[in-house]
Amino acid sequence: MPSSAGRIGINIRFLQRMGTQTGEAVAGGAVDDMSDTIVQIALVLLTLPFVDLAVNKGDLKLSAPSGRLITSVVLVLVACS
Repeated sequence: MPSSAGRIGINIRFLQRMGTQTGEAVAGGAVDDMSDTIVQIALVLLTLPFVDLAVNKGDLKLSAPSGRLITSVVLVLVACS
């Protein structure tokens, strides 16, 4: 969502600078975002028949991460800040 909001804002501002009224620019941004969403949904639906969705629950192993991994992540975060 943040990238969509930013793209819409930039498109609206661009259209305003080109002389378009604010209402028209907002409507154009909404149409652009809606068409993008529709195309993404259509692509997902078109690819679903080609994807094998069988999931073997026996292969899933849920366990907590090791203490060594957690310590490493915390140290990296501390070093970065």
